[in-house]
Amino acid sequence: MRRSLFILLSTTILATAQPMPLPGTASAKPAAKATATKPATTAKTTFDQDVRTLLALTEVDQSAMAMVEQMGMLMKMGNQKIPDETIIAEMKKVSTAGFITAIVPIYKKHFTQAEVKEMIKFYTSPIGKKMAQKLPVITQEAMAGTQGWAEMEAKKMKVALEKKGYAFPTAPAGAPKK
Repeated sequence: MRRSLFILLSTTILATAQPMPLPGTASAKPAAKATATKPATTAKTTFDQDVRTLLALTEVDQSAMAMVEQMGMLMKMGNQKIPDETIIAEMKKVSTAGFITAIVPIYKKHFTQAEVKEMIKFYTSPIGKKMAQKLPVITQEAMAGTQGWAEMEAKKMKVALEKKGYAFPTAPAGAPKK
């Protein structure tokens, strides 16, 4: 149960990509103000350019790096013998360019170019800028605030499934118990 709960919570943390930095990583210091791509002033921008502008305004690259930091934390938890410096060195090798390139077609699949242009207008407005700034903090606080609820609901679900005859693997012998 604890292992599956750990996997569930780890996946959720990675999906929301909120930083819990290792010492010496970028997020361990106050975040630098992101420089977003300015919205194009001509109507001749390509759909890809508009999506990339939106991703810059919403600081998706920072979310990607937070995801990398979470992966580093999980690796450190998986092997405590790895020095922080080694994990940090490996994390610094990661480029967000591939991440951005991979999600551009996803945005294009779900939004029209006109919708993306409207989102750019929103995220360049004062409230849009505030939304982009505050959403990661709100998400992080929501994750922390709902962790107890998630654990309680997972336990109830496990009990209900066990009553229906479904078994869950137990931790291997010698595995630490929480």
